[in-house]
Amino acid sequence: MFSQLLEFMTIPLLLFAITMCITPGPNNMMLAVSGANFGYRRTLPHILGILVGMNMLFVCAASGLAAVLVALPPVHWILKIGGTAYLLFFSWKIALIRPAEQTTSDTAQSPRPLSFINASVFQFMNPKGLVTGVSTVSVFSVPGSSYNTSVAAIMFTFNIVCVFTTSIWTGVGTIFQQKMKHQRFSRIFNVSVAALTATTVVLILFT
Repeated sequence: MFSQLLEFMTIPLLLFAITMCITPGPNNMMLAVSGANFGYRRTLPHILGILVGMNMLFVCAASGLAAVLVALPPVHWILKIGGTAYLLFFSWKIALIRPAEQTTSDTAQSPRPLSFINASVFQFMNPKGLVTGVSTVSVFSVPGSSYNTSVAAIMFTFNIVCVFTTSIWTGVGTIFQQKMKHQRFSRIFNVSVAALTATTVVLILFT
């Protein structure tokens, strides 16, 4: 079985996966913010949620979502616009995150990292994730008897790449963790990343 997967794990697929996973996007921006504000360990459920949500998205795309979105462009646009609106709202929430020393003692009002469930569901609201899932299955899957194996190879490749890239972006965020205790730096960092996330989302919308 593994030898069959390797047959479909081509260099172009690997390069495409690296490009899509390492480049700035909503997931990576949010991981950097989470790493900076909460540290790597508390961000692990967020990372695992991304991986599970990504696999669910690939399964849906392989099961017919890709064909539906290609055949019905308005549905694709509705998903992209809805996801973009949600992400812009989330960017606003990122900009409002305060450093830990400025939050109240009430944990219900304190900022928290994204949960496993929320991160998983979020993948279906992420325009970049939708585009990646649909385009990857459409381009790199092989029709016929090898279809399921080729989809499995796609998922395996993206999982390996995504484990490293999500850790890299979270790690980049943790570099600033000590500085995030200072209100001025925290404010500048969170607002800057929120602005980058919003910009990225708008660019994705028009691709």
